[in-house]
Amino acid sequence: MRTSVILLAIVATLIGRDATAQPAPWAPERLTPGWVFTPSAVLGVLHDSNVTLRAVNEPITAEAVGLINPRGEIDFNGRRTHFNAGYSGALEAYRELSELNRYEQKGRLELRHQARPRLQLFSTASYASVPTTDRLELGPGVLPFVGIGSQHFEASGGFQLQLSRRAKLDGGLSFQTIHFDRQQPNGPDEFTQFLRDGRSISPSLTAMYDLSAHLSVGAAWSYRHAVVSEGLNVVDVQSTTAELAWQAAGHTTIRGGAGAAHLTSDTELVSRWGPAYHLGVEHREGRVELSARS
Repeated sequence: MRTSVILLAIVATLIGRDATAQPAPWAPERLTPGWVFTPSAVLGVLHDSNVTLRAVNEPITAEAVGLINPRGEIDFNGRRTHFNAGYSGALEAYRELSELNRYEQKGRLELRHQARPRLQLFSTASYASVPTTDRLELGPGVLPFVGIGSQHFEASGGFQLQLSRRAKLDGGLSFQTIHFDRQQPNGPDEFTQFLRDGRSISPSLTAMYDLSAHLSVGAAWSYRHAVVSEGLNVVDVQSTTAELAWQAAGHTTIRGGAGAAHLTSDTELVSRWGPAYHLGVEHREGRVELSARS
């Protein structure tokens, strides 16, 4: 039972919603017209006072760690197109215990294109190769610390179509995959044996209609298919909700939805219907966006 619960937790991570904020090390979106290349590097030193797992009656070993973080981003802003690509690498080098050295790499890509006055296309991609599981950036999900290499790749694309002055249609397709460098069924960490490679794919559609300048109604459909452990565990989630958006103030919008969802999982041989709902508040102030969702 415990194995199934943790496997479903990994599946939930794979099918979780995208994060709206861009975490470090990425810089805010540039608005400068044309091409802009921004290289940078960060150098530093830190003191690690708990660098080893000491045996009984042995003193704690402290260590100095050198930090090197090269970065680079390239942006393009045209009349109809925005493009961004970035790379960030980080090396933590221990002065004496070289076996503890850690290196990670992260990259991202974003493209937006106004194909027609009423049609906008967009796509994003990100990749992370990190030395421990807790350094994976999985939106709202966080994995427990396990000291093994992990890779995560995510790509998505979609469109925004203005059907009329009041009606619009949004569609998207996202893909995620996660991989762990080694499996240790009998390893010392109790979570290691439950880490499994996996992938997911998720299409979605949302249609909204403006009843007034401050109130919109519509419907949304989404489907998520997640595969874990090379096909041994499969989870499918499909949901349909009625949507409502209310602009409570000039820069504040409240969004909510309610409907039904269907879950199928071969891990527990589950196939059931249940309620689906969400509620969120968004506030924009210039280039800053604050949001809270449940």
